[in-house]
Amino acid sequence: GFLPRSAKTPPQQQPSLHPCIKGHPGGKASLDPPSLFNPKQQQVNIKPQEKNKEKKGNQTEQLKEALEKVLKDFRNGANSDEAVQAVKQLKVPKRLMPQLISHLLTLGLEYENHVRDSICHIMSALHKEGIIFSEVFMQAFSKILDDMPRLEATVPLVRSHMAQFGAESVRLGIVSLLELSEPMEKGKHHPLFLLCLQRLHKISDNEKWLVAKFNDSKIDLMSMLPGKCFLNAAICLQSPLVSLFLQRATAPKSVW
Repeated sequence: GFLPRSAKTPPQQQPSLHPCIKGHPGGKASLDPPSLFNPKQQQVNIKPQEKNKEKKGNQTEQLKEALEKVLKDFRNGANSDEAVQAVKQLKVPKRLMPQLISHLLTLGLEYENHVRDSICHIMSALHKEGIIFSEVFMQAFSKILDDMPRLEATVPLVRSHMAQFGAESVRLGIVSLLELSEPMEKGKHHPLFLLCLQRLHKISDNEKWLVAKFNDSKIDLMSMLPGKCFLNAAICLQSPLVSLFLQRATAPKSVW
C-alpha cells in the first residue's frame, strides 16, 4: 500500500552549481563571497607611498655617498675626465639632480680653492653633455645661499667660497650673469653679488670682457644693494671694477 506522506524520506537536495545570493528582504542582493576577516579584526594596510618615500630616501643617500667617493678619488689623483665619467655612470634621476649638486657644492666648501675650481669644471663638462642645466645649478646654488647663516659656524669663508662657485659658473658658461644675480636681488645675501663680480674680475683678467657681460645682462646694480644704500667704501677700494659699475649705475646715461 501507500505510505503516508509524513513517513516518506525527503529527497536529498543536490548541491547548487550557482553561487548563493545573499541579501536582506527588499535589499540589494550580493554575489560577493563571504569575507575571511573578522569584522572586529583591524586589517593592517601597507601604504605604497611610505614604501616609495623610503626607497627614494635610500637612493638619495646612496647617490650622495657615491658622489663623496668621486670627490675623494679626485682629490687623491683622479683627473677631471675620470670624475665626469664616474658621475655619468651614477645615472642620477633628474628629480634628484639639484639636491646632489647642492651636496657636491657643500662638500667643496671645506676643500681647497683648486678643488672648488675643479668641481666647477666637472659641472661644466656635465652641462655641455646635457646632464646639468642652468636651472638645476641655480636651484642647488640658491639652496646653499639660504643655508649660509648656518654654514658660517663651520665654514667662516662660506661667502667667499660661494662667490668663487658663482664666478666660475659664469666664466664657464654654466649660467649667465643675470641668472646668477636673481637670488641676490634687492640686496639679499649682500655683499655676495659684489664678491662674485670681484672674483670674476680676478679670474677673467679681462675688464672689457666683464664690462661687456655686465652690460649685456642689463642688471641694475642699485637693485642689488640692500635698501638702496651705497656701497661700503672698503669694498669699493678692494675692486676698482665694482666702483666703475656703481658709477655707471648711478650716473646719467649721457655721462657714459
